[in-house]
Amino acid sequence: MSLLSPIAISLALAAALAAGILVFWRIATRFDPSFFFFFYFAIEIFSGWFHYIHVPTGFDRAVLVAGLATLWIRRGELNLKGALKLRFEHWLMIALVIYATLSAIFAHTFSTQNGFFAILDRLGAVPFLIYWLGPVIFRGEKQRRTFLALLVCMGAYLSYVAIMEGTGNLHLIFPSYIQNPALGIHFGRARGPFLEATADGIALFACAVASAIAYRLWTSKRLKYFAVGVGVACLIGDAFTLTREVWIGAVLGISVTLVANPKLRRFLVPSLAGGLAAVGAILLVDRSFLIRAESRTTSTLPVWDRLNVAEGALRAIQAHPLFGIGWERFLAIGYLYQRQSPAFPLTKASLEVHNLFLGDAAGMGILGLVLVLSVIAFGLGKAIFSGKSPQIDPWRFGLLALAICWLTVANFSPMAPAFPTLLLWTWAGLVAAGRNLGNQDSPYTIERIETKVGH
Repeated sequence: MSLLSPIAISLALAAALAAGILVFWRIATRFDPSFFFFFYFAIEIFSGWFHYIHVPTGFDRAVLVAGLATLWIRRGELNLKGALKLRFEHWLMIALVIYATLSAIFAHTFSTQNGFFAILDRLGAVPFLIYWLGPVIFRGEKQRRTFLALLVCMGAYLSYVAIMEGTGNLHLIFPSYIQNPALGIHFGRARGPFLEATADGIALFACAVASAIAYRLWTSKRLKYFAVGVGVACLIGDAFTLTREVWIGAVLGISVTLVANPKLRRFLVPSLAGGLAAVGAILLVDRSFLIRAESRTTSTLPVWDRLNVAEGALRAIQAHPLFGIGWERFLAIGYLYQRQSPAFPLTKASLEVHNLFLGDAAGMGILGLVLVLSVIAFGLGKAIFSGKSPQIDPWRFGLLALAICWLTVANFSPMAPAFPTLLLWTWAGLVAAGRNLGNQDSPYTIERIETKVGH
């Protein structure tokens, strides 16, 4: 029996593996490949905290790999070579990822967890991949509407959690790890499943924008009312993040987008008035909100922290202008570049640069910063300003609002959580896909594939 037991176990594992492959093959050949990417997007709000909801760490990566495998299996039907093109902005993204990888290798941070996953998520290797796959993931109206419904439902959940956090009803929040003050940062503010207020604020704002798009596109009155309710709740949740850069980004995003669209300019004043009314309603319901908001807006300690690390980052750039001090090294050695200022105290020596672009310049040098800005300019810029389509225009103006909010927050935050960057480039991939395909749906929609296979 001692000799047969290992053999029996091996056979059982092999049988289970074969059964799993067959089940996956069946799913991959019958269901829309976009399902895997939408599922990956949905669960990414829990990224980094999966073990607290009894889900294996790396489950999101497995879903992403399954989606890529499905595309490979269906590559003939989807005509991937025809649908996917490497354009100039894609080559810039590839160059940026390679440059950051080399920087991490020479800085000996590539093998560290923070260094490697920061390239995948914060820098954007995975979001860039999703952006490139946009013409396949969002190849038709059906996929775009599915993604829209996902964003609105996500907004309903995130706004509920934010409002419960803001009003102190932590016992009503799920998953329960959000209630734990020992996990993450920004406890006492709306931080959602991200356990970080800026990520929660960007996600809430994006879901509010998606709700506005849903109100425009959905035909059912009940669904329209639901979208309006979710949108208002998301903006209220943004207020409860008590994060100044999120507030500024949301106001700028809404204002610029309404002004940029001639058909929406008349809504600018009512929107601002509605925002003030919402704040007034919050004050009536939760009188402690004003005290907490005033405490946040008048607090000088976070300002001193950011000024100190910003000056340290500038000194690092002066010392290593071209290539920087190395990818993700500032947190470890940034204190070497900090000095006592005569204007404010030196509060923290070990802190990330609270400016994404300044941090990238310190880590990767001016060359790295130029690549980052080029990717944003050509990737987001071309998606927003190139081409017009009645089907894509609501998404295009929505991307403009989201990009303004994201860029505003990025100037005051290291943007460490994975989701905001994934959200931005997934949305941009949808818009870019619509631009590339023109006004007509892609010939590679799942309905047409099934019809073709059936015949």
